[in-house]
Amino acid sequence: MAQPDYILLVYEDAKFLGLDVLVRRVRQHVEPGSSAPLEAVTVHGTGGFKKDVPLHLTKGPARLDKPPAYLIAVADADRPGNLVPGFAGKLDSNEATEEFRLSWQAYLRSEVPAPARPRIECSLIRWSQESLLTSLPEVLVEWAGDKRQQLETHLSKCTPDPRTIADVDFVGSYGDPQQCMKDVVSVVRQEKYNKARHNGAILNIVNGAHIRNLLDRSPDMRTLANILKNAAVVLSGATGDAQS
Repeated sequence: MAQPDYILLVYEDAKFLGLDVLVRRVRQHVEPGSSAPLEAVTVHGTGGFKKDVPLHLTKGPARLDKPPAYLIAVADADRPGNLVPGFAGKLDSNEATEEFRLSWQAYLRSEVPAPARPRIECSLIRWSQESLLTSLPEVLVEWAGDKRQQLETHLSKCTPDPRTIADVDFVGSYGDPQQCMKDVVSVVRQEKYNKARHNGAILNIVNGAHIRNLLDRSPDMRTLANILKNAAVVLSGATGDAQS
């Protein structure tokens, strides 16, 4: 049976599975019932995009028998100079981040023949997985179970308390919440924080209501949601944006 047209997510980080779970749930929320399959690979660091994106676009991953209909490169925004050589600016606002995202997209598109360029899209995520989880304190509290009260006490001591931050202020408030997540796991499970295991367990709780909150608090995830939605609906002959 022939491989159907698919969208390929190309992640920077080799440990992308936790983020991929979240991205797929976001996609399911903004485009329920979409029939366009998602596949995922990693380029093992920012330097791999320039080398691997043209190969994946023309051939697809080795495990598949055809190239993707669309390719979406997903990178952290902490080292933009590694994505576009010579860039020395700061991604200190939504506007600056979007301008750089488009510049990076143009840079990657320039590496492939003109007819294939529209099939490349780029997404920048300014937050780590820990930041994304901290932006959903309601999920952390739910995960705590019978330790809910202890966790709420802990969250009240975080600087700042994530439950008190306006949605529009989250990006600037929680760029590196490693210590907060370490403390969350210590309070709830009396264990040392294991990124893969604990993030995965918490992500399993995330549902549609949580996704709406995430999209309000992370403009980068909303941008990625719109890219995914538009790629899928173009394949089916429609258009749209992630509004909910």
